[in-house]
Amino acid sequence: MKLISKIEIKQTDIFDEFFNIFYNTAIGSNKISPIFIKKYVFIFTPIITYMFHKSLSSDTFPNQ
Repeated sequence: MKLISKIEIKQTDIFDEFFNIFYNTAIGSNKISPIFIKKYVFIFTPIITYMFHKSLSSDTFPNQ
């Protein structure tokens, strides 16, 4: 088993990071507003958590 697949990421970790985004933060290169992210944090959290788990378990990561 590879070391990277032993990393544990919980939904609460993801939620906390999303929730700590400041409203006055500029829109990033992904063109997603921080206000939009905070408004839908409960929808995004389980999806992003799943994506992290899938990426870690398969050792597949984005190029950028």
